[in-house]
Amino acid sequence: MKRKRPPKPSPHPDLKYTGSAYGWMFLAAMLILLGVSIVRDGEFKGRSGSTPIKGEAAKTIGWCFVGYGSYLGYIILYRARKTELAQKDFHELKPFRDSINGYDTEFKITWDTYSRGGHGGGVPVFYYKTQMQLKNPALPVFSISRRDKLGLLFWYLGPGRIGDILTGSAYFDARYKVKGSNKTEVQAFLTQERVEALSNFDRDYPPILTKNGWLSLTNKKLLYTEGPYSKEEKLFTMHRGRLGLLISEMTTLAELIDSKEKSV
Repeated sequence: MKRKRPPKPSPHPDLKYTGSAYGWMFLAAMLILLGVSIVRDGEFKGRSGSTPIKGEAAKTIGWCFVGYGSYLGYIILYRARKTELAQKDFHELKPFRDSINGYDTEFKITWDTYSRGGHGGGVPVFYYKTQMQLKNPALPVFSISRRDKLGLLFWYLGPGRIGDILTGSAYFDARYKVKGSNKTEVQAFLTQERVEALSNFDRDYPPILTKNGWLSLTNKKLLYTEGPYSKEEKLFTMHRGRLGLLISEMTTLAELIDSKEKSV
């Protein structure tokens, strides 16, 4: 049965306007100013060479700009902030290292370069990484990592199964590579409860921004990685993200992995 615990708020809970909020504020102001100008002049000019719209039709367009800009400003200045405050789990995402629920936990944002189409160069991208150190020194030596799309294909074709430690769970074995120094000990460690907990996390983990994440673990630590996100996504994402629920779920997994249970 899945263990429930109240999530401990992650550090740095200050709510601040992000770069995206200021960008959308600027856009809202420009829409309002453009709308006022159209209503005042009674003329809406489209692309160069096109016939301008005049009179009441132009004023209607102007008032639409004013209305949309005002609504956008309301969303940014009041509604979005109120929603985030009500949820109490959105935070300014800054790197931190802290002991949370007894586990040494680190959150960081790492930058990388992502190439598209092999044409050289690359696009700056970033990843969210949350790491939690395990505490049980008696765990068998193992590593569990998520298969990528190519690895998943090789698994279904057959070659991807060579050398892996299997658990008997079709879902888990297809999505995770399990390695270890002692196959018997690792198989005994991967009880049905642990395998189900890892599978449930894989299916329904609470993402920081969107469901682009994956979990890897060893006998020393849990590591959750989410991304890649482009620089533009960091700038134009309205909400900052949430860590409390994710850390709570990772804590539940860490406690189960650290437990002394070795067999079903």
